[in-house]
Amino acid sequence: MARKKLKVVEVIYPPKQDVIEREESWEAIRDRTLKEQVSVKARTPNQQKLITSILTNVITFVIGSSGSGKTFVSCGVLANLFLEGKISKIILTRPPVEVGGNKVPFYPGSHTDKAFPYMTPMIEGLSHFLGKKYVDKLIKSEIIEIVPIGLLRGRSFKHAGILADEMQNATPAQCKMLMTRIGTGSRIIITGDIEQADRNHGDNGLMDLVERLREGGV
Repeated sequence: MARKKLKVVEVIYPPKQDVIEREESWEAIRDRTLKEQVSVKARTPNQQKLITSILTNVITFVIGSSGSGKTFVSCGVLANLFLEGKISKIILTRPPVEVGGNKVPFYPGSHTDKAFPYMTPMIEGLSHFLGKKYVDKLIKSEIIEIVPIGLLRGRSFKHAGILADEMQNATPAQCKMLMTRIGTGSRIIITGDIEQADRNHGDNGLMDLVERLREGGV
């Protein structure tokens, strides 16, 4: 009986580069974000007042208790303004003060890397409305800038949305300096909770700033 010959089938796998998932382009992410845009919606009358104020004023103060949505709603309005082309940059800043006024620990990396842990609530808020991938690209390209409040001196932001969070922990000098950073076409949102000031010494910068503006000058 004749033996059957075995057939050898050669399997050629595709080169690795052909099976690597391609990174989504900047334009694709932007277009998808515009298509899937999540609009900010007020859940309370005060949140609606906040949205209206940001849209109509250059300076908006948001003083409220924790959990009132002041940071999240502010992020939503800035995200929508950015997608509509009414601002071209988003600046995120806050005082690097630990809970209870404890000494700030050492973080490795650049100034942005060091400030990043303190900006998480704002970054998460923007990611909700813009998507994490888009926010990551905007941060990488410095369209979203994470700037420690101490490094704002000497800079002026044009056509930008500036969100200064947790400003109850800022000094009067820091708040005064912040107000001089507003350039043409920009608007600034200053949030804080007077009852949760972690700075145990010195004057409260946020209250000092509000009182000075009410008196007619900084």
